[in-house]
Amino acid sequence: MRVASSNWERKQKDTPGYAIKNFLVDRSMSILVLGTLLTVFLLTTATREMTDQIVRDGALRQAQALVQTFQSMAFSSKPSSLQIQNMVSKVEQDLQREGQGVRLITMPANPFERRDAQGSGQLDDFQRKALRQLNEGKVPSFSGLSEYKGEVSFRYAVLLSGPEESPGVDLLLEVVQPLGSVRADIKRQIYSGAGILLGLGGLGLWFLGAVFGRLKNLRDHRAASESILQEQVQQLLSFVSRAADGDLTSDVPFQGEDSVGMLASGLSVMINQLGELVWQSQLLSRQVVSSLSEFASSALRQESIVLEQSHRSSTLAKAAVTILDSSLSVESTMESMTVVAEHTATIAASGQAGLETMEWTMTQVTQSVERIQQRLTELNDRAGNIGGVVTTITRVADQTNLLSLNASIEAEKAGDYGLGFGVVAEEISRLADQTAVASLDIEEMVNEMQNAVAAGVESMKQLAEDVGMGVLHVQTAADQLTLIMYEVQQMVPKFEEVATEIRSQSLLADDMNETIQDLEGVARSSVDAIRESNHAINELKCLAMLMQGEVERFKVHQ
Repeated sequence: MRVASSNWERKQKDTPGYAIKNFLVDRSMSILVLGTLLTVFLLTTATREMTDQIVRDGALRQAQALVQTFQSMAFSSKPSSLQIQNMVSKVEQDLQREGQGVRLITMPANPFERRDAQGSGQLDDFQRKALRQLNEGKVPSFSGLSEYKGEVSFRYAVLLSGPEESPGVDLLLEVVQPLGSVRADIKRQIYSGAGILLGLGGLGLWFLGAVFGRLKNLRDHRAASESILQEQVQQLLSFVSRAADGDLTSDVPFQGEDSVGMLASGLSVMINQLGELVWQSQLLSRQVVSSLSEFASSALRQESIVLEQSHRSSTLAKAAVTILDSSLSVESTMESMTVVAEHTATIAASGQAGLETMEWTMTQVTQSVERIQQRLTELNDRAGNIGGVVTTITRVADQTNLLSLNASIEAEKAGDYGLGFGVVAEEISRLADQTAVASLDIEEMVNEMQNAVAAGVESMKQLAEDVGMGVLHVQTAADQLTLIMYEVQQMVPKFEEVATEIRSQSLLADDMNETIQDLEGVARSSVDAIRESNHAINELKCLAMLMQGEVERFKVHQ
């Protein structure tokens, strides 16, 4: 055991961590002193910059407060020139009592022209630059570090404009803050803090020296016991390593009353309890995997059933939509048929009235045709009489022509005494010829008129027969229209009843469609939920199988 301890200690001394630890313990006092000196040097270096920054910030806040105070005092009302001068003097006296300098510089339009830039001198570089920047309106105020009366100071300048009622009252207010006294106060405070820090550092060094001395003694004593402890730790590590590899059946290598022995006993109890827990976990993991497999199969069957119900709901929803569309279409058709039936009844009534008017008109036409036929018969008779007169005229013309021929013969016999009588006989013969020709024309015209009248009589007879048949047809059509009108009037209420029933069926179909859509949505949600449940069951099954694989690798007591 001593050989193992010396080897382990020699290995520990060869490591960089052990060398660094001994170096820090042996030279802790030197390191603390060096750190304290470095801290004091850094504090001293940063003192000047901290002082300047503190002075700038304090002077800037004080200058802004003074400007606001002077503005509230000088320009809150309508002061006179004497009041403004008194205010300026009061502010200067207050600032001088407090150890600060203030300069009031008048502009060319200021009524206090007896006060010059510095009371009796000229503007310095800072004041000229401030006036130029403020008059140009580039900045609302002007500040910076500048030398004043041989001392570096923080100077703040602002241009104050009076109220509109007092034109020309423009003042340049300058606040001067010397840095020397402020730096001295801050340095005293910093150095005082550094002294306290050094005192505390020395006390800490003494305390750390005592502590590190005690630690060095303890280190030597601990080196002796570490070898034994190391061997026991190695045995425990081997025991724990076997348990980590899955062998929970091995026993603890040693026992004792010290802390390591108690640790070994505790590890033994823990490993035994862990083995029992692993054995129970193995049984439980087998049961969980089996249950999850059965549950996954049941979930798949349930998913198939719900999917089939969802498909049926979808089909039923489509059928409901079709029924609803058909009901709406039939309802629209029945409404159209009702309108058409009413319109048909109206048209049939109008047609019946028209047919009655047509029947009366055709009766009148029949009577007119009979009268025309009678007149044509009379005209045919008169034409026959005209033919007899024409025959008489023709015979008279023939006799006259014969007489003119006899007269011509007798004139030839008389010689010169019969010349005049011959001329008369010739004229009479010519007139007789013309009369014969005209009688022939009249006879031809009378024959044509008789033919035309005969044809007209026949046409009138045919027209009378056709009109008679038309009257019969019109009467038949009127009777049929009366029957149609009666049937249509009987159908209109039935159409309205059918339309009402179809409208009710449409409402029922609409309600059924909404119910089926809700059922379809529930079925779809159920399918999604079952799928998510199946996914979770599969993941849980995978985890259970993984856990079973991890647990099965342990070797435990049955």
